[in-house]
Parts: sequence; structure tokens; C-alpha cells
Amino acid sequence: MEVLWSTMMKAIAKRSEIQGTFMPASWYHMVIGYDAGYYGYLYSEVFAYSLLDEFKSCSGGNVINPTLGMKYRKCILEPGASVDGFDMLENFLGRKPDSNAFFKALGI
Repeated sequence: MEVLWSTMMKAIAKRSEIQGTFMPASWYHMVIGYDAGYYGYLYSEVFAYSLLDEFKSCSGGNVINPTLGMKYRKCILEPGASVDGFDMLENFLGRKPDSNAFFKALGI
């Protein structure tokens, strides 16, 4: 396992690990149930790109738009935790959020 890890570090990360260490042995997040948390971080980007795409499409590519900024304030910032996050996104976008902008950003 150590040889495989060392080989992957050199091939993918383009760096060597610190001699006498074995990082996977100390990175326990995936075995204590935190794996869903990492998925959640990635999925939050789906929502972020949906928001960004809305600003870009309504502003001709320029994300500075006072009208849309006020709508963001009213639909997302002001309700805070009093409204479900998915509902806030839907209220702001005028539709259910989807993965299209995220995939576009990834070049897929």
C-alpha cells in the first residue's frame, strides 16, 4: 500500500511524500462517516454555479446587476434560516436548481 501511495503521489500530485510518513493512515474522515460531508461540499458547487449562471445570463456576462443583487438579498440573504435553502434557491431562480451550469463549468 505504501508503494502504491508513493507512486500515485509522484504521478498525480507531482511531489513526494515526507519520508517516514503515510498520510492515508492519518486521514480517517472516510471511515468515520464523513464521506457524505465531502459529497455535500461538492454538491454545494452545483447550487453556486446555478446562482452565478443566473447573474451572468441576466447581466450580459457582467455579474454586477443592482436589480438582481436586490433580488438575491430578498430571496437568499434576508430569509436566513427561516426558509429552507432549496426553497430560497428556487424562489431566486424562478425554477428548481439543476446541474447544467455546474457541468458547463467543468466542460462536460
